[in-house]
Amino acid sequence: MTTETIPTIEEDVQVVTEAFLTGRPVPPDVDARIAERAAEARERIFREQGELDIAVPYIRESRETGH
Repeated sequence: MTTETIPTIEEDVQVVTEAFLTGRPVPPDVDARIAERAAEARERIFREQGELDIAVPYIRESRETGH
């Protein structure tokens, strides 16, 4: 029987950092875990906060003030 542990976020960040510093690509399994965690975080924020539209009011204000 084998017990496989999922690396922590910190461990994945360390792998990404090392890959970046050495010019190597990020391993596909690490890339997939990071993408999955990002999607989960994005979904949680949308669920808790709803979709926030902050750009449009600032663009309109900028146009109105001439900046």
